[in-house]
This record gives sequence, structure tokens and C-alpha cells, in this order.
Amino acid sequence: MDNCITVRGKSYPVAMTVQAFAEIGDLCPGKDIQRLGELSSMPTGESMIIISKMAAAMSRAAENKRRFEEPGYKPDPLQIDAILTLSMEEYQEVASGLIKAMTVGLAGRTVEVKSPKDQKKTGARATESN
Repeated sequence: MDNCITVRGKSYPVAMTVQAFAEIGDLCPGKDIQRLGELSSMPTGESMIIISKMAAAMSRAAENKRRFEEPGYKPDPLQIDAILTLSMEEYQEVASGLIKAMTVGLAGRTVEVKSPKDQKKTGARATESN
């Protein structure tokens, strides 16, 4: 079962498929998913855009997966603009949900996000540990 994140009142399934893993890896410093934790040291705005792109990648992956599992299904993935136009508070909720979904999808690795109190000051940031 895929995880879901809610954006603008709509629930979007997200999945860490090979497609999503590759796209997320391309967004990481040095195009290396092992460097995912370095997002926390990037400028906040830059990391927020990257996390938004990661959410869109995982949504596309879940929709493509479903298209193959359910013949005739028409994908309706999350669009990055739906995230980028959120208020800061709404973004933080989406980013938190995404980080949880990534934790499950990366199986064996942990992805942490700063506490909601810290996020209000600095934005959501992901860190990875093995």
C-alpha cells in the first residue's frame, strides 16, 4: 500500500519506486541519494523547492505504478505548483507527510525532519542516516 500526502484538500498517493528513487537521487547534492541529509544544510528556500520536487516525483511514481497495476487507470499526479503556492504552514504539513512516506519507502534508512516548532523558523529539512 502506498502512503499518501494531502495537498489543498486532495489526497495523493506517493511511492518510492525505482522511478522516484532515480528522480530524487538526481535532486540530491552530487546527484547522490546518499547525500540526502545534506538538504538540511542548504538554504531553506532551496531545500523547500527540492522537497516539493521530491513530492511530485513520488506522486508521479505512485500514479505510474497504479497505471500498470490497473489497466485503464488515468494518472493524476500531484503538480509541483500545487505545493509551491501553499502557505508556509501548509507546506510544512505536506513536507512532514512526505518525509514520513520517504522513511517508509527507503526501507532501512531513516529520514528525519526537524520538529514542527523548528520548521516554522527554518522550513522543513530532510536528513538521512543509515
